[in-house]
Formats: sequence, C-alpha cells, structure tokens
Amino acid sequence: MSRTFRRKLAFESLESRRVLAGNVMAVVDGAGDLVITGNNASNHIKITPYVLEGVVQANAYVIESRLPGSPTNINGQATPVVVQNVTNNVLISMARGNDSVEVEDGGTGSPIQFAGMVRFIGAAGNDRLLFNEAIVNGDLNVFSGTGNDLVAVYQTNVLGETLISTGRGNDRVGLNEADLDDAAVVNTGGGRDRIGVHGSVVTTLEINSGAGNDTLGIGVNPAPLGVTWANLGVVTPTTQAFGVDADGLNVNTGGASDTLGVELSDVAVDAVFATGGGNDVFRYQDNTVDGSVRILGGGAQDTVEARRNQINGNLVIRLFGANDRLVARNNTIVGNGTLVGGSGFDTLVAANNTFNGSPFPQVLVGFENIIA
Repeated sequence: MSRTFRRKLAFESLESRRVLAGNVMAVVDGAGDLVITGNNASNHIKITPYVLEGVVQANAYVIESRLPGSPTNINGQATPVVVQNVTNNVLISMARGNDSVEVEDGGTGSPIQFAGMVRFIGAAGNDRLLFNEAIVNGDLNVFSGTGNDLVAVYQTNVLGETLISTGRGNDRVGLNEADLDDAAVVNTGGGRDRIGVHGSVVTTLEINSGAGNDTLGIGVNPAPLGVTWANLGVVTPTTQAFGVDADGLNVNTGGASDTLGVELSDVAVDAVFATGGGNDVFRYQDNTVDGSVRILGGGAQDTVEARRNQINGNLVIRLFGANDRLVARNNTIVGNGTLVGGSGFDTLVAANNTFNGSPFPQVLVGFENIIA
C-alpha cells in the first residue's frame, strides 16, 4: 500500500478560491498557478508529489506541515492537502515569521517536477527554503527578507534562470549538486553570510555578497573556510568531485573582511573575482579556466594564494591595499601574467609557475619583497 493512503488527504479542486483559514492558504487559480500564502505566524510546510495507487500524478502535489509536533494548518486543517491541475507556476509568499518551505521528492525515487517557474517571497524573519531533488521547467526566484535565512538547492535541475536574493542578516546559501541550465545569480545582503557551492553545473554563476565578514567556499571540501554542509543545512556531498562547472564565473565580495576559496572548478570562458574593502583571504587552487582569470583585491591588507591552476588565457592579479601578500605556486598560464601590488610593503612568494612559456610574469610591479 502506498504511504499516501496511510494519511487522510483533502482535495483542493481547480475551482477553489481564497477562503481564509489556518496559517497557510494553498489554491490553484484559473491560470493553473499554485498560489501559497502564509500569514504573520511562523509557518512550516512541505511540498511533495501526489502519489495515487503507487503512481506519481502529474501536476499534483501534497502540501502538509513539516513539523508534526507544532503543525501548520493548510486551508484551515491540520491534515495534508492535495492540489491538482497545477499546469503553470508555483508562487509562494510568506509574511513575517520564521517560515520554512521544503520541496522534495517525498521518497518516490524520482524528482518532484514543476511545469513553470517557482517563486518564493519571504518577509522579516528567519526563513528556510530547501529544494531537494526537483525539476523546475521555468525560473527559480527566491527573495527572502530581513533575518537569518537559509536557502539550499540540492540535486535540483532548473531549466530557466536562477535568482537567489537574501536580505539583511546572517544568511546561508548552498548549491549542492545542482544543474542550472541558464544564468544563476546569488545576492546576499548585509551580515555574516556563508555560501557553499559543490558539484554544480551552471551556464554562468554570479555571486555578490554584501557588507559583512562573509565566507564563500566553492569546492569539494569548503570546511577549512568555515563553510560546512552541515551548517548550510544541506546533505553532505557524496558523488561529485568538483566545485563548479560553468561557462563563466563572477564573484564580488562586500566591504568587510571576507574569506573566499575556489577549488577543483572548470570555467569555459573567464573568471573574475573582486574582493571589497577589508582584510580578505582568497585561496584559488586546482582549477581549470579556458579563458582568463582576474583577481582584484580591495583597499586593505589582503592575502591571495593561487596554486596548481591551469589557465589557458591571461592571469591578472591586482592588489590595491597596503601590506598585501600573494602566493603563486605551480600554476600554468598559457597567456600572459600581470601581477601588481598595492600601496605599502607587499610580498610575493612565487615558485614553479609558467607565464606564456616564461617563469616570470610579463608585468610584475608593486612588490617590495619577492621570495622566489
């Protein structure tokens, strides 16, 4: 017997309309959109495929409380609700409160599928949004409000664009074995944010972290950077042995002391990294880039380490602060190299590099202490 029949389900037909009841309303409108609206309480829901007699039903889902000990009512009832004929978008809007939404396969063995876009809008509060084994045939848009939010995308395929934008607060964002067919942008607001990316395939990935001492890890094991999959709230990676595979990668950190690490990633065009003001630390190792790499430091005391990278274009590293430190070891640069120090007493530690066939970069200025 399917586990679906071990619980009482109530059906929400296509003709259902907005009848205010309980903490969350879930209705399907005439356009085929599933509209989920929460109130100012802390609402916690889970969305899974609807299974009938062992068969996953297309465009149909079960919505239920994800915290049985403290249930959230759906359409005025504590038992799960079935919605059908969801042929278009899923639009989730949560008001104030510490809300959580989990979207998962429900143990069916195949990803939960959505015909159109999925959009989540949160308000003030510590929100939690988890995608676990899903297929989104449109865009994925996440806008969380002020608060310490968590957004995790695990083993999910998005055919449209992906936009994750968190508000002010100590936010966590994880892309774990995600397949994002179009452009992906992650924006975090002010606060001490943590961002982790592992085993993900993206057309182009842009990450902008806001003001605050942020930590970003792109790679198989970002734990040394203070980003672990446990504290990101996502499943520990087991199958993929790379960071990100992208056509282009663009990372901008905000104006505080940030820690950034990128490893075992493959970029088909160019990669650009810009650290803002603050004493930043950037470790870039074991990557392959078919285009060029630009690393731009901020106005304070930065440390940049580049090790064992294969760059088939040019490498440009410019450090603008005082007393910066650059370590470059065992890198192969097919194009030219430009290494520029900032104001103050800057240090370059270099060994076993190749820049367009030369052991020395074509442009080397601004380093008062060179250790080779």
